[in-house]
Amino acid sequence: MVTAGGRCFYGGVIARDAFNGLKLWERALTPSPARGGYPFAGQGGMQPVCAGGELIAFTDGKLAALEGATGATLREYGVPVIPREVLHHDGLLISIDPAAVRALEAGTGKPSWTFAAPEPRCVAAGEGVLFFIRAGVDGGTPRAVLLDLATGKPRWERAHDWLPKVRRSVLRGDLIACEVSSLSNEAVGNGIHVLSSADGKQLWSQRFTPFMAHYKQARAMFIGDVLWIVRLREKKGSCVALDPRTGSVLKELPASQGHCFPPVATS
Repeated sequence: MVTAGGRCFYGGVIARDAFNGLKLWERALTPSPARGGYPFAGQGGMQPVCAGGELIAFTDGKLAALEGATGATLREYGVPVIPREVLHHDGLLISIDPAAVRALEAGTGKPSWTFAAPEPRCVAAGEGVLFFIRAGVDGGTPRAVLLDLATGKPRWERAHDWLPKVRRSVLRGDLIACEVSSLSNEAVGNGIHVLSSADGKQLWSQRFTPFMAHYKQARAMFIGDVLWIVRLREKKGSCVALDPRTGSVLKELPASQGHCFPPVATS
């Protein structure tokens, strides 16, 4: 589910009023982007993203901006390769495909820049930069990459031995949190690594067991100046506030019950 402008969009795709839940419109996207997480994986369609009053979606071989209020097509974007993922930030539409990261002007579709990278993933944007992990060249070591969002020029690339295990990344201020998840019932193989966005060096890391019943996923949740995790420790779940620059525990609160889906947070 994605939400913006008082509307929620989910499934393949259905729009509802975020206040009262009334259905606004429905449009079949092909392939369907519907996800159920564990165990329903859907058809593998690109996940839509909100951009102001618009919904950016891929359907029938085209990347398009849909009107959030009606679902009608407002414009189509000419991307040379089917995107696996799309981000919208600071007026740019970032298209991620198996061979490159491409930026377009969201309002016009005019290409802004292209950065060639093998299998880019775990993309996050903010504070004028774009972070992602790329595969190694000719079987080499994967790299964490930071680009200038306006120009697409690299600021740094850095290798870490744990990069192949990262499932998701979060960028907040001058920090990047990389989440390592087992995506199974196994307690081991979960944790977070926090990098400095200035140079890509690791500041700290922490292994923990996510407080989830199944399909365990580590989550790094920033609220204000605090990074929260939800962990299982000594058979009890807890919400833990960490100093985002050091990983030290600031406070710990009891968590009620673990579920099959990862936690979310809001300020």
